[in-house]
Parts: sequence; structure tokens; C-alpha cells
Amino acid sequence: MVQILGKRKLGSSTLSLCALIASGLNLLSFLFIAFQGLTLNQMSLRKPPALVQVSDSQSIQATDELDRNPETIKNFVQSIMTALFTWSGTLPPQTIEEAKNPNSDPGVAIKIANATTKKVATTTWVASFAISDQGFRQSFLQTVAQLTPPEIFSRNSKAAIASQLYIRNLSNPEKIESGKWKIVMVADIIFYHPATNRKKLVPLNKEILVRAVDTPEHPLPSVVSPLQQAIYSTRKMELEIYEIRDLCLTDKTDKSIDCPLNRNP
Repeated sequence: MVQILGKRKLGSSTLSLCALIASGLNLLSFLFIAFQGLTLNQMSLRKPPALVQVSDSQSIQATDELDRNPETIKNFVQSIMTALFTWSGTLPPQTIEEAKNPNSDPGVAIKIANATTKKVATTTWVASFAISDQGFRQSFLQTVAQLTPPEIFSRNSKAAIASQLYIRNLSNPEKIESGKWKIVMVADIIFYHPATNRKKLVPLNKEILVRAVDTPEHPLPSVVSPLQQAIYSTRKMELEIYEIRDLCLTDKTDKSIDCPLNRNP
């Protein structure tokens, strides 16, 4: 009888031990799964690493998230400034048919003082998304609208005017502080009448301040309009212009050269 009770007690103890071990393993599994979930959640919220494009078109991870390659900064400024001040009166073609017969640019209306409106070219409006929106972009667009001749949007070929930005010199980026650079641009806006080929040069000499920005989240659905894609492509360059200053040069006789757009936008 004692032997039977001893065997039963031993069997009960073994079962209790097995149950305790199983509970411990389950707890460890739960803790491991919870740790994995927390790690994955932190990874999903982490910003992607900043990449710097080097001269051979390869991208390397930057040691500083605000690092940008000087040539990338220079190309950014050149492309944005050219898009801002080159106006053809037509929209960029999206198909072969549009390349043969471009659509007229209706322009984008910008509110000026006293409730009046003036237009800027669509390409200017799209490129302006590379400009800081902290009170600068809208005032800059107002200044450009005042500079833009209404004949840019004329459908009368004899009266139409077009413009092209000719950059005579663009300096290498000068680092101001971490993530901020200054570039000096000496350029002309060339206004011309396609029908008569008459031209007029307007100097555009500026100090352009650029800063690094975070990689934007892709806000667009799988099917987007060309305009939406153009705007996103402008913002994903991880750079923005946050100030444009006057740069009035002097000639050999120390006479000031007239600089248009000389009011800080």
C-alpha cells in the first residue's frame, strides 16, 4: 500500500514539474515574440539611412544624415532655377503626340496684393515645391508672377513671348553649417519673341541658400497624374531652397549692374 502511494506521489510530482516547465517555455516564447514585434515596430518607424551619391553614380550611406554630395547640390540648384525661370507657353509633353503638338500652358493663378491675380507657368509652379513652404514659397511665387509677362500664355503666335534661363556661372556649394549650403548664381533671363526672334536679357544674380531635408513619405497612389509625379520627384531630392538673396555685381567701372527680382521674395 505504501509502495502504491509512493508511486502515485512520484507520478504527480513529475506531472507538476512537466507542467511547470511547459509554462516556463510558453512564457519565454511569448516574451521572445513580443520582443520581435517591438523591434519590427521600431524599424518601421526609423528613418531610412541618408545616402550620398558619389561621382561614379553609386550611393553610399552617409555618416551624417545631413550630408549631401556637392555635385548633387549644384545639379539640384541648376535644375530648379532653370525650371523656375524657363517659360515656353506650352506644357511638357507626356506622349509622342503631345511632343508633336504641345498643349498650351494655361498657367497657375497666384494671388497678389489687393485681391488681384497673376499667372506663373505650370513648370514654375511645380518647381516651386522645391522651395521652403515656411512663408517663403508663396511670396516667391508672387514675385515671379509679377515678373512673368502675360504674353507667355498667349495663343497668338505673333504676340507670344517665351523665356529661357541662361546660367553664366554657378559656384560650388559653400557649407554654412551642418546641412546648409550657399551657392552663387550669375545668370540672365532671356525673353524672346518666337515669331520675330527679338530678344531681351534681364540679369538674375542671386545667392541661393539650400538645406537638407528628410526623405518624404510617398504620398501617392499606384496610379498618379504626371503633375503629381513631377511634384513628388521635386520633393524626393532631399534638398530645398530656403532663401534667395540679391547679388548685385559691378562692372569694370564700378557701376552697379541692375539686378531684377531684387526684393527678397
